[in-house]
Amino acid sequence: MWLSVQSVKPKAAPPPSAERRRTWQGDMRIVVGGALLAGLLIGWLVLGWWLVPVQWVNAGPVQLNPVYQTLWVQMAADSYAVTLNEEDARNRIGLLQDQSEMALKRALGNTQGSQQARIADLQVVIENTPAKPAVVAPAAASPSRSVILSAVVAVMVLVGAGGFVAWSRMRVPREAVRREKVQPQVRQLTPARVDTPAPAAPSAPAAPNAQAADRSVERGPPIARFMTTYMYGDDTYDDSFSIDDANGDFLGECGVGVCETIGVGDPKKVAAFEVWLFDKNDVRTVTKVLLSQSGFADNAMRGRVAPKGDPAVAKTGETLILETNMLHVSVRVVDMNYGSGPLPPETFFNTLTVELTAWKKK
Repeated sequence: MWLSVQSVKPKAAPPPSAERRRTWQGDMRIVVGGALLAGLLIGWLVLGWWLVPVQWVNAGPVQLNPVYQTLWVQMAADSYAVTLNEEDARNRIGLLQDQSEMALKRALGNTQGSQQARIADLQVVIENTPAKPAVVAPAAASPSRSVILSAVVAVMVLVGAGGFVAWSRMRVPREAVRREKVQPQVRQLTPARVDTPAPAAPSAPAAPNAQAADRSVERGPPIARFMTTYMYGDDTYDDSFSIDDANGDFLGECGVGVCETIGVGDPKKVAAFEVWLFDKNDVRTVTKVLLSQSGFADNAMRGRVAPKGDPAVAKTGETLILETNMLHVSVRVVDMNYGSGPLPPETFFNTLTVELTAWKKK
């Protein structure tokens, strides 16, 4: 008695190349943001303090160094002794604003004789005559403009940084969104005999090399052909290729990447690769898994990789087919050999060379 079994399985998550691109984009955002911030800081310091430093001009007595404020008081006292114009004297001392009293005391303490007497007379005029509103120093406008300019620059920097962060978080690559859409796929499983127990290590299905060759003749010349090689020690191996038509229009992507490792230590020992095909006109990403001979015989490993795609044994010359709505890709194992070591034979790959040939469906 034969049974036909069907199962509904959610399609695998986006291929590793999509994850790598998202990671790369996140790293680039950090690099760009850091470069922008570093450029602002360096520009501010180099331009503002070295190449084009700030120059203070038209400063009033209130902005002077205390030593020069003392000299200002002495000159005001000398002028008052000659002109006896109390209003001019009060105006000159008034330019020192709230520092006038301290400047008078310093001038009295730093002088003697006739100079000290003139300063004392000036102090009497200042203390005994009601003070009128002092004339505002013209230099006050210059610091105000500088403060306003600095505030505007700071606000622009903050707004720009906030806008960049918001843009980087809201921007999602359209291709990644399409790949992340998960759709159920109905897959016909190989009929199994009910009264016969399943073998412990099922053999891999034969690859349809002859059928693939006949169909390639019917489809005509391919629109793209790629070759990729894995070598032992390349722990981050993940190769992807863009599929474009004769006009340069993007149709999709295909690639090969590490799917499963075995054992401990570095370099990692790769026991399975996933080959995948993405079609921009299809919501699915079609994936199949190439396992080592020992990995395919391991029920636990086959169970772990099954959610990613149909498992198959990697053999030199064998061909797998990946198909979507608009694309047909032939995956051929050109060459391979296993690594040696304490693990069982034919467990992990030493090298693997895969050829991917793409056709556009008519």
